[in-house]
Amino acid sequence: MKKLLGTALLMGMLTVFAGCFSVTVDGGEDTPATTTTSTTTTTSSSISTDWPSDVPLNPAWEVTGSSNTSYEDSIYISKTQSCDSCTKDEVVQYYRDALAAEGWTEYSFTDSSSADYGDSVSVSFEKGDSKYVSVYYSQWEYLGTTIDVSYSEYSY
Repeated sequence: MKKLLGTALLMGMLTVFAGCFSVTVDGGEDTPATTTTSTTTTTSSSISTDWPSDVPLNPAWEVTGSSNTSYEDSIYISKTQSCDSCTKDEVVQYYRDALAAEGWTEYSFTDSSSADYGDSVSVSFEKGDSKYVSVYYSQWEYLGTTIDVSYSEYSY
């Protein structure tokens, strides 16, 4: 039940985040210049929204974005990384090893490949009854490779 609740909450937060960003790209003389808008909502919380020390990020991969949200005593923090030549197997193995060394337990793994949508892998970990980490690797021909690492901690 807690995994289902955690997954549902994560999907809801991602839906909210998707509605918070607006990007317009300049396509030439007759189109507008690039415009980027973002909104962050944070309420007070007794839990720190700093990146947790027991969730290592690979220093060889560049952090290209981040976000955090908190509500009461629950938080959601994410980091987006990019790498030029890392493979999905390399990313999954790095996080399996690094998170296991910090006491995390893997509970979910999904691997998919599509000619239309590229390669993607999702692997999720838990620690105790209220802490979760999800790693999502995606490789797109036109967008390159991204690694999204999300941390959530819930107070029930």
